[in-house]
Amino acid sequence: MPDVLHLEELVIRVGPRTLVDRVSLSVSAGELAGLVGASGSGKTLTCRSLLGLVDLAPGVISAQLRVPAPEGIVRPYDAILGAAAPRRARDRAFSRVRGRLVGYLAQNAPAALDPLRQVGYQVRSAAALAAREARRPRPSRAEAVPWLVRAGFDPPEARRIDRLYPHQLSGGMAQRVAIAQVLARGSAFLVADEPMTGLDATIQQRLVRVLRTLADDGLGVLVVTHDLGLIGGIADRIHLMDAGRLVESWSREELASGTPSTLAGQRLVDAARRGAW
Repeated sequence: MPDVLHLEELVIRVGPRTLVDRVSLSVSAGELAGLVGASGSGKTLTCRSLLGLVDLAPGVISAQLRVPAPEGIVRPYDAILGAAAPRRARDRAFSRVRGRLVGYLAQNAPAALDPLRQVGYQVRSAAALAAREARRPRPSRAEAVPWLVRAGFDPPEARRIDRLYPHQLSGGMAQRVAIAQVLARGSAFLVADEPMTGLDATIQQRLVRVLRTLADDGLGVLVVTHDLGLIGGIADRIHLMDAGRLVESWSREELASGTPSTLAGQRLVDAARRGAW
């Protein structure tokens, strides 16, 4: 059986408002899953909860999260919901998850990179941290390039990118560098939060193909987006959120041949088909 990241019964509440209501989903190793929905549907809060990036009470008041690790299943929410110091407790509980097990690709990748360090240094630092945790020899300088190649750069381009600084990268390049960091860090899963925002159509398609290739190579990928047309044809499974709830899930085949059962699903599919997805 493949490794599977499970989220169950996620509830996020602030005062009387329930922002995410009993959402459950899973991502398997080797699967590209999409979490789609309109702005404000709760999809970004849901994906950030997978990394402990949402505050607790107010915030996450209920959740079960199971993340596979070499030493066994990690359950970061079990010990912290209701803790006296929720933010500190949350960060301690998720220190084993963030990066080490689940990587995060933010919408603004350039802002997530260190502006004072060359790209190659940052990728090598991620690989060195993974090696230190696994008690492996520290990787050499030459080992940044293979991670950049896996993230979608061809070898000559990867060798050039290795020496650049973040401000010298385009938005699409920065996203792929951030992916290279996730790969070098050794994450088994990747959560990509609206990674195609602000990129032109050609670069969006290239980034989607990179994510598909990584899933085919065994990475579990969850792509959060409002644009079903970008991933509808290549994702293994699509989860639809509306008004804080997960209202439908489709396989690729079901999405291509079926009719959504909810109004939100019908609107989203119609919009994607008008865009010739």
